[in-house]
Amino acid sequence: MRNWVPFSDKEYDEIWDEVYSDFDFSPSVSTFLAYKVPTPYITFDISNYFGESLDLDVYDDLEEKVLLVIKENTIYNGT
Repeated sequence: MRNWVPFSDKEYDEIWDEVYSDFDFSPSVSTFLAYKVPTPYITFDISNYFGESLDLDVYDDLEEKVLLVIKENTIYNGT
């Protein structure tokens, strides 16, 4: 996870405002789930990718691949 850039305070606040709003996010240690997921949605089981490995390089590899897929499937709007 060496390729992330920290958000400015303004960006951070804007993002979390949207998360709270869009997902009705309400963090809690006693209530499960803390958010509402819009439907339809998809979850992926990635456990087979890791197998028995505890090697962090495996996580880095998966992160790189996922980031590439997201970039390839995201429309860049110039901002």
